[in-house]
Amino acid sequence: MKKVIASLCLSFMFVVAAFSASSAAVIPGGTYYVVAGESFSLTPGTGSVYEFKWLLNPGSGQIPIDLLGTTGGAFVRTFGTATDTQVVKNVLQLSVLSEAAGCLSDIIEHTIIVLPKITISLTVPQGQDNFCLNQVVNTNLTASITAVTGLGDYGVTISSAFLWKNGETTIPGETGSILAVTSAGTYSALTSYILPTSGTWQATASKLVNSVNSLSKEIRNNLPVPTLPSITLN
Repeated sequence: MKKVIASLCLSFMFVVAAFSASSAAVIPGGTYYVVAGESFSLTPGTGSVYEFKWLLNPGSGQIPIDLLGTTGGAFVRTFGTATDTQVVKNVLQLSVLSEAAGCLSDIIEHTIIVLPKITISLTVPQGQDNFCLNQVVNTNLTASITAVTGLGDYGVTISSAFLWKNGETTIPGETGSILAVTSAGTYSALTSYILPTSGTWQATASKLVNSVNSLSKEIRNNLPVPTLPSITLN
């Protein structure tokens, strides 16, 4: 009999919890920006929590993630891949279950916007990436960015300014998309996302480490100079 009563009580608790979840208020949370193909984590504050209940993209295909309070409750994820070119929005809900009474909190709903890596390619006019040993290096490097779809939907832009490097050395004063090159070396260019600072998609926080795929370009100055032939008079 005790086992039956215990079972009924447990069933009742689950019904109450389910009812609480369905009637819980949904509170708007933060907007977080991350990079496709890069791992990130969202860690809730500490407190008297029995279980953290994450729900990724509520609705059809939703992914529930329940973590015991003893784990710290961090949501760890990698969205997309390094070759993505489309901005993707994800919805992430969090509620917590108390250990003492089994009560479920309201739901806070966060937005996670996944930005593709910015891919920068460098080009020179045809045949101007290697010079003869007796020539002065003189060419132009042009930086081009692979198109990213959907940035405007969230008020995100890509900076038009570039940071140029030769090897690991930053080239001072050069911020345009074209760099005049006068010495051999391995060149690269970097830029960055500009996130909205106001409005619906204002960033609460961001993790944009490794947000740029910069394809370097080597400019060489080692083509051999031909030796003049001797002349024989016959």
